[in-house]
Amino acid sequence: LRVVDANAARRATPEDCAQCPAESLGLFSGAFRTQRAYLVDGFRIVQVAPQELLYRLGDTAEFVIILRYGLMKLVRYSAGGDERIVRLARGGDTVGLEALSGTPYRHTAVALSDTALCRVPSRLVLETERNDPRFVDRVMAEMQEELEKADLFLSIHVNASRNRSARGVCRAMMARTSASVRRLRPTTRAT
Repeated sequence: LRVVDANAARRATPEDCAQCPAESLGLFSGAFRTQRAYLVDGFRIVQVAPQELLYRLGDTAEFVIILRYGLMKLVRYSAGGDERIVRLARGGDTVGLEALSGTPYRHTAVALSDTALCRVPSRLVLETERNDPRFVDRVMAEMQEELEKADLFLSIHVNASRNRSARGVCRAMMARTSASVRRLRPTTRAT
């Protein structure tokens, strides 16, 4: 997989924000005009092709990402190299919120389709938080929503995995039971 070229990002314009499908969703939805004029100057729009990496687990988290459109999977890898999808993100979703706490990215972000996103420097979000206490509420609500999405995604997959495991155990037990019944069943001999 190829990492997206960070230099390919272009500066966002107020028109980009006005036409953005994520404008009414996510972290910066409903931002006041004066806020938006200040914020948009730091936004960078990036086009990501399918199977391109936006960032890797452990990379320095410098940006909060808002998906304009498209689909991305956020994955972790087991020690054996097996991929585990921890979340799917689509237009309007925000990823990379760990950048606000100064920790590295906690997963790898891979585009599943043609995707457009807005890269927002974490320092810009943190400055906005300091200057507008109402924005802190929005950031906290966004973080909570992203946690709930991740929890829901994981619970669906854990339950599906449990169901598959339970079905496998049942099949194994049925096979053993059938074998035991065949051994116990008296055979009829023709005389």
